[in-house]
Amino acid sequence: MTEKYMSTWSMTGPRAPAGSPAVLVGAATRRTEHRALARTLTARRWGRAAVTVGGLCALVAGLAPAAQADTVIATVPVGSTPEGVAITPDGNHAYVTNAGDGTVSVISTATNTVTAAVPVGSTPRGVAITPDGTRVYVTTGGARDGTVSVISTATNTVTAAVPVGGTPFGVAVAPDGMHAYVTNLVGDSVSVIETATNTTATVPVGVGPRGVAITPDGTHTYVTNSGDGTVSV
Repeated sequence: MTEKYMSTWSMTGPRAPAGSPAVLVGAATRRTEHRALARTLTARRWGRAAVTVGGLCALVAGLAPAAQADTVIATVPVGSTPEGVAITPDGNHAYVTNAGDGTVSVISTATNTVTAAVPVGSTPRGVAITPDGTRVYVTTGGARDGTVSVISTATNTVTAAVPVGGTPFGVAVAPDGMHAYVTNLVGDSVSVIETATNTTATVPVGVGPRGVAITPDGTHTYVTNSGDGTVSV
C-alpha cells in the first residue's frame, strides 16, 4: 500500500522516504485536485457552472450573470392576440402582429413601450423586416383576400398591399432584400414578392405550408408543410 502511494508521488515530485506521512497526504491531495480539475473542464465543455477549488472559482462567478440574464425584465402590453414579432437590424424597434385587431404594434426596445400601432389587413400573423431595416412585410387576410402589407419604418404607415395566395401565414425576406417569400396555407403555394416592384410569382409546395426560412447565402428557401409532414426546398 505504501509503495503504491510512493509511485503516485514520484510522478509529480521528489521521492519521499517509505512510510512518510507526507507521501500519503501528498498523493491523495494531488489526486483530489486532479479530479476537481477534470470535473471543471467537463463542466466548461458542456456549459455548466462548477464549484471547484482555488482560482477556478472565478468560472462560477463568470457564468452566473449569463444564467441570470434569462429572466423576464419587462411585460409590454400590445394589441389583441399577438402572434408574430421581428426586430429591426439596428435593434431599436420590435414589430408585433396582433391577429385579433388587425394592427402591428411598434415597440421601442430602449424603453419597452409601444410607440405606434399601425393598422394593416385582417388577421396579421407573419412579419419580416428587410436587411436595411426600411420595410416591414406582414401577412394578412383569409382564404379569399390574402395580402401582404408593406410598412415603411420611417413613417410607420402602410405603403403597399400586395395580393398573394389564400390565408398567408409565414414570411421571410432574402438576405439581399430583393425578395420576400410568403407561405399560403390555402392553395398550397409560396408567393415570391419582388420587393422593388411588389410583383409576385407563385411556387407550388406541399400541403398546408406555414413556416418559411431562407439560407444565409440566399440560395434556398425551406418551407414546412403542416398537412403532409414534409419540408419543401
